[in-house]
Amino acid sequence: MTDPIQLTKQDHVIAYRVYNQLMSNIDDTKPFVSKQSLNIDNKNPTKEFSSLLEHTLALLKSYNFSCNIDRWFIEGQRYHSTGRGVITPLAWHLDDGGAWSENYVATVIYYLKKDPELSGGNLKYNLGNNDPDMDYTSREYPKIIVASGNTVLMNGDLWHCPENISGYGDRELLVIQLPQCR
Repeated sequence: MTDPIQLTKQDHVIAYRVYNQLMSNIDDTKPFVSKQSLNIDNKNPTKEFSSLLEHTLALLKSYNFSCNIDRWFIEGQRYHSTGRGVITPLAWHLDDGGAWSENYVATVIYYLKKDPELSGGNLKYNLGNNDPDMDYTSREYPKIIVASGNTVLMNGDLWHCPENISGYGDRELLVIQLPQCR
């Protein structure tokens, strides 16, 4: 297991277009919304999806991840806080064998928007082999401070979990998982 890679101040124009397509017709009143798309049979993605997948693959390759884009999983997430905060529905988890049962994946998280009035919502992670929910100590876990324009790359065998959010505003992100060539 290795630490995740964080890139700051990235250009997310294409990712935002894909996010807007994926998240169209969502209920803006809900504190958490997630929409997913899965391609396991080589369907033809839209032009924007294709561009983003190619960009994601190139980004992963530049950090020595060996992946392909024959199969992929994509998820848009939106947290909306009106001052009461949002408790994340996502528990500690691994991406390997997760959302689409691919054994070894590389995960890229494009943080598209995090309003400055929000607190929390950072990405906690654990380099250990055990589910942190089973760790009943008061231990603090490392975390990546999330900001608009950040990108995180990580192996699917990394335990991770978003923090709860407080304050006012939105946190929007796009997750892409690609199978690793092993």
